[in-house]
Amino acid sequence: MFKMKISLMLLLLTIILSFFILTADVEATPQIEGFHSTHPPEKCHDLKFNLIMPSNGFVSGMEIARGIIPLKIEMHPQFKGFGGEDGYSVFISVDYEGEYAEDDIGFGQGNLLNLIFLIDTTKLSNGAHTINVNVIDYHSHRGMILMKVMVDN
Repeated sequence: MFKMKISLMLLLLTIILSFFILTADVEATPQIEGFHSTHPPEKCHDLKFNLIMPSNGFVSGMEIARGIIPLKIEMHPQFKGFGGEDGYSVFISVDYEGEYAEDDIGFGQGNLLNLIFLIDTTKLSNGAHTINVNVIDYHSHRGMILMKVMVDN
């Protein structure tokens, strides 16, 4: 009876250890998503960009927005030759509503994306509003900017 208990305990211990070894091996294997595996690791990054718009001054640390504003996206120079191969997808919303999306956007002049988004502030109430811009490349890299503006029409 004693030998049977020891045998059962050894069997149970072997099963538990096997489970932990298999689990550790699975967790160490990287997951492949999208096109991440199709480029060198040094190309993995968050996208960096700036929003460019005409300035009407500042109030309380926010850009003053009036009338129709042309919004441009300037990519950081390191991304000029990378996402430009396939283009970018851009998603823009004001106050998280009325999302605008466009795919396959390449470069225009310099590091500017070939896109001008017009924000008509005359359709917004005076006061603080949030412009949300997301840029995604076809290798699953993303970048986002939230910019507060003060509408003063």
